[in-house]
Amino acid sequence: MVAEIFERAVPADFVPRVIGAAEWDLVSHGVRQRVQVLEAFLADVYGPCRAFGDGVIPWRLLFTGEEFRREDAGLTPPNGVRAHVAAIDLFRDEQGKFRVLEDHVRTPSGVGYVLAKIHQADG
Repeated sequence: MVAEIFERAVPADFVPRVIGAAEWDLVSHGVRQRVQVLEAFLADVYGPCRAFGDGVIPWRLLFTGEEFRREDAGLTPPNGVRAHVAAIDLFRDEQGKFRVLEDHVRTPSGVGYVLAKIHQADG
């Protein structure tokens, strides 16, 4: 059964943020690199678990995490991609430098609404 979907406005800033080409190149390179690192971390978590074995991250974080899927351990997805959609929330600090607020490598809420609507229409 699909959960009921509530219509709501998506908060958006309708004033575009203008970023120069050089700065955009820096941001896009950094975001691309960050997603590659997140993919490598997921490959380790569902593969050899070196970060846990080396003591970098406590084992209990892995096994008690709601998002961890034990049934996926040891599996390698097609093309090695686990995070098909990733979003990196950025902000500028007091000095004007970009900083990462948070990473999203699960289904973003907007995509989830679309998928739920499609499933609802099919059912």
